[in-house]
Amino acid sequence: MNPFLALLYSRAIAHGVAALPLAAVTDADALLPLTRSGARVVLHLHWTNWLLRGVQSTEEADARIADLLDRLDGFIGGGGRLVWTVHDVFPHDAVLVAKEARLRQAIIDRSAVVHVMSPATADAVAHRFTIPPERVLHVPHPAYDGAYEDYVDRATARFALGLDPDDIVHLVIGALKPYKGLLGLLDAFAAMPDGDAAHRRLLVAGKPDGSPLTS
Repeated sequence: MNPFLALLYSRAIAHGVAALPLAAVTDADALLPLTRSGARVVLHLHWTNWLLRGVQSTEEADARIADLLDRLDGFIGGGGRLVWTVHDVFPHDAVLVAKEARLRQAIIDRSAVVHVMSPATADAVAHRFTIPPERVLHVPHPAYDGAYEDYVDRATARFALGLDPDDIVHLVIGALKPYKGLLGLLDAFAAMPDGDAAHRRLLVAGKPDGSPLTS
């Protein structure tokens, strides 16, 4: 759904890096034999929300975290290296925040490099976990120019959407999820003065996540 990863890795091969998608963290172990020939094997982690999704008890959370860390330690012990990209302070649907913080710190402690997309990331997350400055690699979020088809001009798009040429359009685009503040947006748009709202339109374009709020 999101071309971020494809864009991030799009020039990897030009720099001597073969980026291979993995279905599971455990699949990285199959690449470790390559280290015998001198190749460097790196596991690049991104979002970690899958690990504690749906977990309600601290005991189960601890067990899942321990299992993942054991696997990461085995991978690193076998000659692999770990890199993590910080996308958010916590997953948007996080329930056990303290456990999520512990997980993130444990991943950072094992990472050779921590990729951030903003130079302010380390400060923004410092109240929950610490990123050693010597491990930080700042690579900005790639632009999506060219990642999606763009062949419809402005006039045609407005005609197809029933918008007048002078309408001011407010756009919400992307996955529709509760954390994005959709209800607050609707309230703010509805509260606009009549005169100010005469030529303003709110366009919502995205796929609902199936929650009651977005269904």
